[in-house]
This record gives sequence, structure tokens and C-alpha cells, in this order.
Amino acid sequence: MNQQNFQENTGFVLINLLPYRQKIRSEKIRELSIFLGVFAFAALSVVGLTYASYSYSLDDQQLVNRYLERENKKLDQDISEIANLKEEIRTTLAKRQVVESLQVDRSEAVLVMNELANRLPEGSLIKSIKRFDQKI
Repeated sequence: MNQQNFQENTGFVLINLLPYRQKIRSEKIRELSIFLGVFAFAALSVVGLTYASYSYSLDDQQLVNRYLERENKKLDQDISEIANLKEEIRTTLAKRQVVESLQVDRSEAVLVMNELANRLPEGSLIKSIKRFDQKI
């Protein structure tokens, strides 16, 4: 029997399904390629947005750090000025105490001279007077 007789006898129609299967396979590959492309784009977008977000946060933190460093330098200058002012206050207070002690001693000399004049007999002559400072 030849093949034509076999086809006619069985009642089946022979169809070549290879082009149909190849077409379905190429469509599936195309769909998979599109899906992978979209997925890759989405993944790269997420990575890019994350990087941009971290970069922005880092830049913002660096700005804050620079601001804090400037403020710290200003505070260091203020602290050194305060230290200088405290030293000036100490020296001024020391000078003031010296002036106050001189003011107290100023009237003492007059009192001593007055007392000497009252206690010494008339006609006495004083050639020198020495004072020995008191140590406090």
C-alpha cells in the first residue's frame, strides 16, 4: 500500500504541526524576552532610585556635618574669648584689690604721722621712717 491509500483508508487528515509549534515557541520566547526586559528595567530602576536616595541622604548628612563643624568652630572661638575674658576679670580683680589695699593704707600713713606728732616731744627731729610691709 502506498501512503495515499493509507491516508484515505484511515480517515485521518495529516497536518504538519511543526510551523505551528515553532510559531508558539517563538511567541513564548518573545514574551519571555519582553518579561525579562521589563523585569530588568524595573530592577535597574529600583537600584537606581535606591542609589539616588542614599546619595541624597549622604549629601544631606554631609551638609549637616559641615554646618555642625562651622558651629563648633564658632563655639570654640566663643570659649576662647570667654577664657580670655575670665583672665581679664581675674587680673582686673587683682588690680582692684591692690588699689583697695592702697586706699586703706593711704589713711594709715596720715594717722601714723598724726600720732607721731602728738607723742613726740616738741623740738624732736625725725630723720627717716621705714615701713615693713605685712605679709598676708
